[in-house]
Amino acid sequence: PVAQKTRNVPDEGRAELVIKHPVNVGRMQRMLNRLGRYPEIRIVDLAGSQGKGVAIKLYSYRLGRLASLLEALPEVDEVAQLSAKASKICPGQRICPGLGSGAPVVRLLVKLARHDEILDV
Repeated sequence: PVAQKTRNVPDEGRAELVIKHPVNVGRMQRMLNRLGRYPEIRIVDLAGSQGKGVAIKLYSYRLGRLASLLEALPEVDEVAQLSAKASKICPGQRICPGLGSGAPVVRLLVKLARHDEILDV
């Protein structure tokens, strides 16, 4: 799992979740609803489109836990760590409002699950 590879990240900082196209908007919304329930995560910005991909910028007080939290969500199939330099995977490379212009500390490629059995919101 990616969670084991993200151990050497700071406890607190910016992160970016990248979802490649085509984006299942319903699954993405359920994933965001679940993430919003964690007090250590603050979703800051969302940019992109269903057809071109989405970048979700967030701030976390526990960056080291972020990958394992994502991997545990039923809407998520896979999580892979991206290089901080990889910037052309999908749109949404704007500066996070309120977080300054620095690059995210952690960039994760999130592959949403394809199954339709996800009912619990």
